[in-house]
Amino acid sequence: MKKIAKGLVFGAIAVSALACNQNPLQKPSAAGAIEYQEPINVDGSTQIDMLWVIDNSGSMCQEQETLAKNFKLFVDEIEATNLDFHIAVTTTHMPEKAYPQEPLAIPGHIQSTPQPIPGFDQTCIKTVDDMGKVIEGQFDPLKESIAAAVKCMVTPDESFNSFSNADFICATQKPEGCEIAGVCGGATGTRCEMKDLFPTADQYRQIPKVLKSSDYRLGNGLDVDRLKDDFACASFVGTRGHGIEKGLAASLEATKIELTGGPVDDDTAEGFDPTAPNHGFLRKNSRFALIFVTDENDCSHDGTLNEESTCNDDVCEFANIEGEEDSSPLLKIEDMKNDLFKNLQKSKNRPSFGEGEILVASIHGKPERFAGPKLEMCEQDVATGVRPVCANRLGIANSGDRYTRFLQSFGKGQYFPRQEDNTQGWLCVGDFSPALTAIGQFVGNIGGGCISRSIYPCTDDGEQCPNFPFSETPGACVDRPGSDGEKYCSSGIQVRVALTSPTEENLEGLKSRGYCVEGSVGHSSFPSGCIISPSKYAFDACPAGLEGVKLVWNDEADAKNALVGTSLEIRYNALDSNE
Repeated sequence: MKKIAKGLVFGAIAVSALACNQNPLQKPSAAGAIEYQEPINVDGSTQIDMLWVIDNSGSMCQEQETLAKNFKLFVDEIEATNLDFHIAVTTTHMPEKAYPQEPLAIPGHIQSTPQPIPGFDQTCIKTVDDMGKVIEGQFDPLKESIAAAVKCMVTPDESFNSFSNADFICATQKPEGCEIAGVCGGATGTRCEMKDLFPTADQYRQIPKVLKSSDYRLGNGLDVDRLKDDFACASFVGTRGHGIEKGLAASLEATKIELTGGPVDDDTAEGFDPTAPNHGFLRKNSRFALIFVTDENDCSHDGTLNEESTCNDDVCEFANIEGEEDSSPLLKIEDMKNDLFKNLQKSKNRPSFGEGEILVASIHGKPERFAGPKLEMCEQDVATGVRPVCANRLGIANSGDRYTRFLQSFGKGQYFPRQEDNTQGWLCVGDFSPALTAIGQFVGNIGGGCISRSIYPCTDDGEQCPNFPFSETPGACVDRPGSDGEKYCSSGIQVRVALTSPTEENLEGLKSRGYCVEGSVGHSSFPSGCIISPSKYAFDACPAGLEGVKLVWNDEADAKNALVGTSLEIRYNALDSNE
């Protein structure tokens, strides 16, 4: 938790209390003090919709396998928080033209059908030695892909795991007259291909496009193994995608109203379309998490980059030279961030959806921006100067600096890692275990309704604290539970309730429930609801392992009964965590 030192910021905070404070929140005058909104369920849990953007280009077989095998570490972290989650997967596949090599992935579309057939990269087909050299006649990666595909079948057919090396040679090298008994070649009259080694699409079980916590509840916990297995199949996006990876653009495409069809829980939204390909993923009052997994830099561009250059994907780095952003066809980081918020505001039917409600994380290579020079034409015997930033058992990785800059455009409480940067790049570690554990902790921290930012800080005398809303009672400067001497204004944080249908009759009914501050029901600042009386709750330290404070009802059963049919959010003022 960030600790604010006295004398550094308190002297800059000077807020006068209004005689009858109807203003929802008064802000500290310290630089960087902003208001945050945290949607929350009445039981204290938090809704969050998580979009995983997974690179499906040719070199990603080892990374996808590692992600699937270690995903349980992520689930273990979020399980303990009672997180109300939706999880969906899309890819970096955003070609400018038709790309028949990849028949399954559609730009920005959520997908869950496995695509295990390898692309052109031989390291995804044949075994490599410790030096990264392909060993002819050994097919361990191909065998592993087949075994993973079998686990996704409606009825796992172990005969797919019994192919011989001669079968693999026939399917990959296609020597004249070869056959795989009963499958292809020979009497069948068909030439053998790699697809013949894998189940057909109709043999896979139906993996939901959106993995919902409600579908995996098992008593007070989650069916971790089933969730892990379903994610392993959904994240098996394969290695046949376009080699100009555009992870950032894919996240924008996936969140457009045309694809989301609006929030699943608000059919009044403009553009609501339950037939839209990504409908069912986003919810109106949920937070949003965006997680990338890629071994390449982002190459989202305005359509003018030559994707058919002889320089291949090195043209992306040529367009990424520092100081040349204004003339570069690459989309600007800040513009993409702003477009993401616009998309989410429209898709959620929530114009108030703000930066404090999004979390971003990424597993990518070390950020080393290409310094030039750039080449106009690339020949096989001419080095382009673009070099991998690391090589390990997962293969090689190129710079991920555009992802790093995108993450860092958010407040440090919203991107992972929060307090310091992993300058090596998580992909270069060669093991996803620490990254998935840490990202799970990062996302799970908000799962129990925990607020980790420094709420409206104050000094011991409390003179900086405004009055409580609709009251002449000043707030008190109180100890922040679980902190090391940090204090905050008790009047600098509120719990609000909103009605789904705020008619005059319903507002009167809300008033009679006894949970609203007098005078706040239907006020112009929140016409659909009211401010919950602070006498109904307190803020306590989060459970061990979670950072921050969380809402605790004085009588949770009574609160659930009184607030049925409403949505809740916590609003508070805090110093920007970048300061």
